[in-house]
Amino acid sequence: MTERGTQDDVLSMIDALTTNKTDFFREPAHFKVLTDQLPRLVQKGRPLRIWSAGCSSGEEPYTIAMVMEEFARQHGDVDYQITATDISKECLFKAQRGIYPSARIEPVSETLRKRYLLRSKDSSKQLIKVSDALRRRVSFSDFNFITGDFSQFKLFDVIFCRNVMIYFDAAQRARLLNLFRQQLVMGGVFFLGLSEGISAERNQFEQLSPSAYKRVI
Repeated sequence: MTERGTQDDVLSMIDALTTNKTDFFREPAHFKVLTDQLPRLVQKGRPLRIWSAGCSSGEEPYTIAMVMEEFARQHGDVDYQITATDISKECLFKAQRGIYPSARIEPVSETLRKRYLLRSKDSSKQLIKVSDALRRRVSFSDFNFITGDFSQFKLFDVIFCRNVMIYFDAAQRARLLNLFRQQLVMGGVFFLGLSEGISAERNQFEQLSPSAYKRVI
């Protein structure tokens, strides 16, 4: 089998094995960390840049957008951009539509539902749609971690890559962690899934909380 064939097989396996399970406010402690770090990260003169890497069907980047909007309500207008990528075209299509079964919004507080989610006029459909204000903040595109060019992106202040790298071997994880680190501004924040962690690369990051790290090198 060629190297290219092996890479394609790995990508197909990841797309198949990842059940694309995601929820609004999944692993909620991370969004508390994000909120706590925002006063330090927000800078005048340029937008705050956030990458949802492995965004699945969009709940994660839309959750981030809600957090950012709530922060702006408390601290004044904040300019920000959310880049959301995934290898699954099907997931990206769902994410761009921003339409979900009503049952999926259970983790979202009633206050945030009223501000950022719209219910279908046809109550029998039991659907909600993410508001246009949030959808405008998120840019979706396909990207894979094995063959993709990380340098195509500007540096990010925050990167979420949660529950994805568990499907890679140790060498691939080490390579990806280094690539993600290079795409973070110094002092930028990197989120992994709660079942993931940083070991050999720990000297390059300062741990803020479980699976949340700040780039220090």
